[in-house]
Amino acid sequence: MKNKTYTYKDLIEAYCSLKRFQRAHRDLKDYYSGLYEGLSAFFQVDFDEPLCGEDRERKALRRLFDSAIRYRREVSTPFSGMMEAPAVTLEIYHLYGRRLNELCDQLKELYFLLLCDLYRRIYGDSGRSITSEALKRQGFDDSAEPDELDYW
Repeated sequence: MKNKTYTYKDLIEAYCSLKRFQRAHRDLKDYYSGLYEGLSAFFQVDFDEPLCGEDRERKALRRLFDSAIRYRREVSTPFSGMMEAPAVTLEIYHLYGRRLNELCDQLKELYFLLLCDLYRRIYGDSGRSITSEALKRQGFDDSAEPDELDYW
């Protein structure tokens, strides 16, 4: 088993995955819920709960964080989800699809950088990290991550 080291960036990714798979197969929901709960407990950050004594600036930053999570999840192309298409659609895909996918990937990465910046501004960055072994001792085994492609 590989002993991964998790940082606040993985907490953000776990939360994004939790939101993404909230209506997915139970295996996906349970895995990402468990990962988020373990990381959330370690970092003492729950994105769904307001901060104690939260001032106006932090509230605004948290709203921006929530929006960035939502918009990152919604990034797609007109071709997303297509399994089959007539020849004319494939022709158009070959003209635009690859570039649209690249731009979507770049936008998702930029959203992630924004989320990391917002996290540091809201919660700070203590530089703490936690390993797979430590998570397992806390009750979450990250070695059984389901492959989302198995559930399509």
